[in-house]
Amino acid sequence: MFYAMFEGGKISTRNTYRQVVKDIETLNREAPSGTYGVTAISANGYAYASDKYALTPSGASFGISYGPMVVARRDIDLSSAVLATPGRYTSSHLLYQMFGPKPAKMVEMRFDLIPEAVQNGKVDAGILIHDEQLTFQRRGLVKVLDLYEEWKQYAGGELPIPLASTP
Repeated sequence: MFYAMFEGGKISTRNTYRQVVKDIETLNREAPSGTYGVTAISANGYAYASDKYALTPSGASFGISYGPMVVARRDIDLSSAVLATPGRYTSSHLLYQMFGPKPAKMVEMRFDLIPEAVQNGKVDAGILIHDEQLTFQRRGLVKVLDLYEEWKQYAGGELPIPLASTP
C-alpha cells in the first residue's frame, strides 16, 4: 500500500517517511492511539480508529474473487474447534464472525504462525490471510470454509471484500 511513498520518484511528496514494518494486527491495535501519522489498518480495525485517521484516496487492499479462508488438517465441525485468528481487529476475523459458526474457543496469533499451528495440532483450524492462503496445501491442510464464497452470497455477487486501507 505504501510502495510509491518509499520508491523514489514514484510520487512527489513534501513529507519524509520512516517505514515501520509490523504485522497487521499490531498496527490495528496501535491505531486507536494515533501512533503513526500514516498507517496500514484492516477495514475492521478502522472502526476503532476513525477518530484518529482519515482514509487516503488510494492505498487500499481488496479481495477481488478471493478472501480469507479457514483451514484444518481434515474436514471438521468448526463449532467444536479451537480456531486460530490473526486478530480480533482484522477483517478476516470480522468475516468469520459474520459467516462462520461460533467455535469452541478462539485463539489470537500472528497470521504467519497459523498454518504451522494447525499442522502441528496446537489448534484445530485457522483463518488464513496473505500468502498463507496460497501455500496451505503444501502443509497437507484442507480448506473447510471459504469466507469469500460466503461474502459473495451475502453481497449478492462478485463484489470485492474490503480488507485494509491507508488512513
